[in-house]
Amino acid sequence: MNTNATLNATEVTHSARSIPLWTRPITSRPWLLVTIALIFYAVRMFRLISRYAVNIIFSDQWDFDNATLFQKHSLWKMFDWQHGPHRQGLGALFQRMVDPLFGWNSRTESFVIGGVIVAAAICALWLKTRLYGKFSGFDVVIPAILFIPGQWATWFMAANFAHGPFPLLLILLYCLAWTSKRQAVRYPLVLLINFVSIYTGFGIFLGVVTPILLTLDYWASTPQTRLSKSYFTFAVLLALASLGSFFIGYKVLPGLPCFSLQPQSPMSYLAFVRKLSER
Repeated sequence: MNTNATLNATEVTHSARSIPLWTRPITSRPWLLVTIALIFYAVRMFRLISRYAVNIIFSDQWDFDNATLFQKHSLWKMFDWQHGPHRQGLGALFQRMVDPLFGWNSRTESFVIGGVIVAAAICALWLKTRLYGKFSGFDVVIPAILFIPGQWATWFMAANFAHGPFPLLLILLYCLAWTSKRQAVRYPLVLLINFVSIYTGFGIFLGVVTPILLTLDYWASTPQTRLSKSYFTFAVLLALASLGSFFIGYKVLPGLPCFSLQPQSPMSYLAFVRKLSER
C-alpha cells in the first residue's frame, strides 16, 4: 500500500515537471505573481510621476539644494548638510552626481527617485528569499506596500533623495547585510551602512538600533562563532562614535513652526496626530 502511494506521488511529480512552464496555472508560480505585481505597481508609480511631476523648484528644495546646486561646497559639507531635523548624507552626494547629467531638471529627478524605490523593492524581495526561501503568493504585498500612492509627496512634490528614498533603500541594504554568513563581510557592511544611514534623512534611528543589535548578536552566538571581545568592543564603540558624530555642529531645526521641546500635555500631541490622520 505504501509502495503504491510512493509510486503514485512519483508519477504525479514527474508529470508535473513534464508540463511546459508557460502552460502551468499562474498560481503555481508564485515568483511570477510577485514579478507581475512588482511591474504593475512600479508602472503605476511611474505613470503618477509622469502625470504630476514638474520641472519647478518648490518649497524645501530652495533650502536643501543650497548644498549641491546654489552654493559650492566640499563633498563632506554636502554629506553633512543639515536640512530641518536631519542631514542630507548620501542623498546629497547622489544628487550632486546625477542631477548635472539632466540639467538639474526636478521632473527627471522624480523619475530617478522612482528608480531608487524600485531598487529598494527588489532588495525587499531579495531579503524575503534570504530569510524565508522561495516566494509565496502572499509576497505580492511587498511591492504593494513599497509602491503605495500615499507617498506621492516623496515622488513629485519637494523631491528629496535624502528624505525618503535613500533611507528606505539603506534600511533594506542594512537588513541584507545582517543576513551575510561571513563575519568578515557582515560586520563591516553593517557598520558602513549604519554610518551612512545616520547622516541620510531619518535613517539616523539606525544609529540607536545598531549597538543594541551588535550586543544581541554577540550574546546569541555560540562561543565558536562569536566575535572576539576586542572585535566586538571595537564594533560597538565605532557604532556609538558614528551616532555621536552626527551631533557635532547639530542645530535644533524642527520641521514645524509649532514644535516644542516642552509639550504642555501628551493629550495635545495625541489630538494633533488624530487631526493629521483625518486629512
